[in-house]
Amino acid sequence: MKYTLKAMIVILALIMPIMLACSDNDDSDGDDSVDDGPVGGDPEGDGTALFLYRKDFNYYLGVHAYSDLGAELLRGLWSEDHAWEQMTKFDVGDEQYIMAHRNTYHTDTNAWWIQQIYSTVDLGPVTDSGTWSHHFDTLVGCKSGVNSFVFGQNSDNKYWFIQQVLPGGKLGNQTSSGTWHDYYPVAVPLEMHDRTYIYFQSSTDESSQYYWFIARLSEDGHLHQTDDGYWNNLYHAHTAFELDGMWYFFGIRKPTAHQEGVWFIQHVLHAGTMGAQTDGGTWELYYPTVASYVADDGKPYLFVHRNNDDYSWKIYELRDGGKLGGQTSSGKLEDYYEHAFPIDFNTLFLHDDDWMSAMNSVIGDRKLTSITLPGSHDAGVNKPVLSSPQLPRLRQLVQHHRAGHRHHRPARARITLLRHTPLLRRSDGRRPDQMVILAHRTLRYHRRRPNLAGLQWRTHGRRFLRHLGLLFRRRP
Repeated sequence: MKYTLKAMIVILALIMPIMLACSDNDDSDGDDSVDDGPVGGDPEGDGTALFLYRKDFNYYLGVHAYSDLGAELLRGLWSEDHAWEQMTKFDVGDEQYIMAHRNTYHTDTNAWWIQQIYSTVDLGPVTDSGTWSHHFDTLVGCKSGVNSFVFGQNSDNKYWFIQQVLPGGKLGNQTSSGTWHDYYPVAVPLEMHDRTYIYFQSSTDESSQYYWFIARLSEDGHLHQTDDGYWNNLYHAHTAFELDGMWYFFGIRKPTAHQEGVWFIQHVLHAGTMGAQTDGGTWELYYPTVASYVADDGKPYLFVHRNNDDYSWKIYELRDGGKLGGQTSSGKLEDYYEHAFPIDFNTLFLHDDDWMSAMNSVIGDRKLTSITLPGSHDAGVNKPVLSSPQLPRLRQLVQHHRAGHRHHRPARARITLLRHTPLLRRSDGRRPDQMVILAHRTLRYHRRRPNLAGLQWRTHGRRFLRHLGLLFRRRP
């Protein structure tokens, strides 16, 4: 009791200067602050980010996506050995994965690779890798029922396959394969609530007509054709979306010397047959990168991106009845990204003024002695006592912080909490003595500080955390 009272006195002594500094100069950071953009409106934090990849430079970018593009969440460069030409994303249970594939660019094999991506839009571990006997120019991930699959087709010999993806991001057995007469550069999954279809379009010009078909993907990984037909044009870029329980796909083709780029929206019926066209028009410019997603406000949006000199992008709202709504935002990126797909993103990580209160349900009635703030001196995180996929990353952050590598994290590093912290176990299977809360903003590498328990962190923030860590670790 005596030691506890002493600790409380020390804590209060440390808090008072910080509170006074905050009241005297509440906006002393000036231009060093970073605007993370508006936080999503979903109180549960269910939002979306776009993962973008430029294959020429192995460069990737993650950005919060709603009616606009918001906070930058991820930016990086893979090594030259990871020069991927094809890339797709799929879900296995509640986990998200990226799969990439290349031809004989650097090696004499057709390598593939699977990597987890978290709801913080941080890249996780590589869960599986290997090689295939063919290069698959078309590669798409999808889900049917509780099972996840990847579809691929070779453009030369028209060979195709479907292979299951197992829990943990491991590639399982091949479920079906064959050889088709045509090559299909377009393969768009439509994952309805009780069944999944894939829409295919051929690139073979048959008397100025292009064949398409729709096939249902069974839960055991087999295709069963449900409809087919011909278009008068090859529509190069496609994406599918849902509106009020009805499914549509958007397509756009390249402009010609005589006509601007034609786009259309088509309804796909629940039975897997082609419905009516619900909208269409022409754009002067062509956008080869397209993606659709549901934002924090529950509305679906269409993202399009151009590969011209200015690398422009636009976002449109998608409206009931399969209509293209008004443009909600536009801008320019610093580069062109061939691949873009949505990632489930927890927008609670964007809150930097109330993240502790948002964790009340996780912290519960635990005492301060059972909470560890990584970055607060040793805090027990440099010993492998916990088993978690994010723990190696946590340890790496702390080590880099101690070594003074302030460039390791971008300025917009955000709060990243271990969402399943109460489920962590020690390596021996027992519950840990301490709960780990990973807060990137305690390791932010610029002057802006988050509000923690109502305090605006300033220059004494890290020193205060260090003393807290020492006090908590000394107590039994």
